[in-house]
Amino acid sequence: MMRQRTIQIEELSCPSYINRIENALPKLDGVSEVIVKYHLDEVEVIYEESLIHFNEIEGVIRDLGFKISPRLILLEQKTIKGMHLA
Repeated sequence: MMRQRTIQIEELSCPSYINRIENALPKLDGVSEVIVKYHLDEVEVIYEESLIHFNEIEGVIRDLGFKISPRLILLEQKTIKGMHLA
């Protein structure tokens, strides 16, 4: 089942950080789409939950040197039924 989650990142202070996240996450099996919302300090991820756990996605973000906001790790969670992303 496809899931959509938005992760709040602390201090996404440089536009060049967008490339680091947008390049790393799509390489993970199961990640279909990544949208970095620099002005909101958010990363939106669409992924196939049968192929990857959300904790793995968070781990990659942390490994890149970013802090996930402890006050609001999960802003949005959606189940996307019948959606097939190319």
